[in-house]
Amino acid sequence: DSFCTERARGNEKEDILQGISVWWDQRVYLQVKDLRKHLTVNDFTHYTSNKVTLRLQELEAEKTFWRVKGKGIHVWSLPQPFFGGEEDRPSAASNRQGYFVVLNILFGPPGTGKTETSIKTVESFLTSGVPPDKIGYFAFTRRANIEAKHRAMNRFNLSSEDLPYFRTLHSLAYAQLGVGRSQMMNRKHYQTVSAWLKVGSFFAQEGDYGPFKDIGYGDKFLELINMSRITGVSLREIYNDSKVRYKADWRLVDYVCRGLIHYKESMHLLDYTDMLVQFVQKDLAPRLEVVIIDEAQDLSALQWKMVDQLAGKAQHVFIAGDDDQAIYRWAGADIDRFLRLDGKVTILNQSYRIPAKH
Repeated sequence: DSFCTERARGNEKEDILQGISVWWDQRVYLQVKDLRKHLTVNDFTHYTSNKVTLRLQELEAEKTFWRVKGKGIHVWSLPQPFFGGEEDRPSAASNRQGYFVVLNILFGPPGTGKTETSIKTVESFLTSGVPPDKIGYFAFTRRANIEAKHRAMNRFNLSSEDLPYFRTLHSLAYAQLGVGRSQMMNRKHYQTVSAWLKVGSFFAQEGDYGPFKDIGYGDKFLELINMSRITGVSLREIYNDSKVRYKADWRLVDYVCRGLIHYKESMHLLDYTDMLVQFVQKDLAPRLEVVIIDEAQDLSALQWKMVDQLAGKAQHVFIAGDDDQAIYRWAGADIDRFLRLDGKVTILNQSYRIPAKH
């Protein structure tokens, strides 16, 4: 407290080289060596650098890397409310999931330049000295991600390896978990499971019904099960609310769910939703300086948990989407979560695919 509140404060990154704390973007930044020097002056000589670091970790301070005037330095930070009154101060065990350091929200329909605006944001941070591997651009679809990555590579003369965090969220989970293709469920595995459970073929072709004709396609089981997992709603509730024109015994749906889980666990396999679940459970979000989320209107509740973790470790967060184009709501997209975001809002009105006057 005394180091950060009773002494001079900086408000620019460069100020940290003066040995003071920097109050910037709703966080307070400091270097361990400066804090330790302050402690020593005040007779807390038993605090070594390691002890100071451990105490910062107990307080859930975040460590990040800054490049200031060509010099790379490691800094620690805490949210500014930590230094307010006791009612504002989070405990060391407080849950900061969903806390955005700086949240910028970009609304715009197709063709209004959301991707171009995001690329300009990348350019501004690269110009300010942020390394490209500290910038994350995460889109819902692979197509959008590839477009953004190619634009950045061409404009800034970067290679694909320079931009390891230009990915879809599924690709990020796959990379962070370190899994290989042999560990992923494929069509052959699903065929084995469906034959074992005797519920008809998963991913069946039209007209290929299983023995339970009131069910129809075997992959309707997967639809219900996956919808439950990505939305966080119980499978029974998803089943009860299903608008699909079939009604099977609930016990059969539950039986398929348990059988699928047993097969994956016994064979040490993952499906694509498992990757997202494990990413969240293991808190595998990389520590980035800048996080950009595109096509946010199509993210599921489970993917928003990934965004929470990414944003909670970043200094700048930009979330872009089209609130009028939630085309994946039927597949579990949580458009309401996008609309509830609170931050600095920018609205893009002019479509460059349609003339302003016509």
